[in-house]
This record gives sequence, structure tokens and C-alpha cells, in this order.
Amino acid sequence: MRHPEASALEPPARPARTAGFTLIEIMVVVVIIGLLAAAIVPQVVGRVEEARISRAKEDIEAITTALTMYRIDNFQYPTTDQGLQALVQQPSDPSIKHWRAGGYIQQDSLKDPWGNDYQYVFPGTHGREFDLFSYGANGENGDEGGDSSTVVGNWNLSGETTGAGPAGGGSH
Repeated sequence: MRHPEASALEPPARPARTAGFTLIEIMVVVVIIGLLAAAIVPQVVGRVEEARISRAKEDIEAITTALTMYRIDNFQYPTTDQGLQALVQQPSDPSIKHWRAGGYIQQDSLKDPWGNDYQYVFPGTHGREFDLFSYGANGENGDEGGDSSTVVGNWNLSGETTGAGPAGGGSH
């Protein structure tokens, strides 16, 4: 049994601190995250469009290879009317006798990174045997009042894509 005077000698019990963060601590963390986001997000957002342009260039090179294989097998490129679909499905043209079973490229490879179809014109108008291009982010032909600065084509793969729209007055 305890002596009544012994309890008076014990220090008073402290209230237990509740677990968790104070409002100040939470606000400091939120401010730090905000500062990091403000510094990083603008750099990342600009890279998305660059990545799409790089992918379009790589796709154009791959489709160019498929077109070359088609020409080797059939002694001619597809016509503009046959288009890039001739790489996926055998054209009804009877002169195409050596079309490769299974095609030359996958159907889903004929869409650019912006979800539009790649454009194909034979014969080419940019000093190439054919023109293969994407209208880019805006999906518009510069000849029809759109912005041609976003066009990525087989004639401008190595350089900048700005200011290199399809030449000539006709639509592609």
C-alpha cells in the first residue's frame, strides 16, 4: 500500500504530446514542394514537344526504309493515290507482283506522335523521290492558311523544323 505523502513527492504527470505535424511544418513542406515544381515543370513541359518531333523524325526514317524495301521488291514506289497504305496492304495494281507477305510496316506506324496520318506524295517536290511528312502539332497544311513551321518532313530531318513547310502552291 502506498503512503499518502509519497504521491505528493512524485512529479505531476505531463500531458502526452499528440503525434503528427504542426501546421508550420506542413506549410514549410508545401512551400518547398512548390518551389521545386516551379523550377522543374517548365523544363519538363518544353521537352515533351521536342520528344514528339524526335519521334516523328525517327518514324519518317523508318517509313522511308519501308518505302525503299517496297521499291526494291516492286521496282517502283507507291503512287500518291495508293499512299502509305500500300506498305500495309497490297495494292490492287496488277503491276505489283512481288509485294511482301505481311507488309512492310505496321498499320499503327502510319500515325504521327500527334495522332494524325503521315503524308506521302510521289513524286516529291523537295528534291527527293517522294515527300514524306507530318504537319506537326497543329496538323495543318501551311499552303491552306495553316502554320507550316511545324512540318517535319524527309527533306528537313537533319535541320530545324521551323520554316520548312511544303513548297509549291498545291495541297499535299
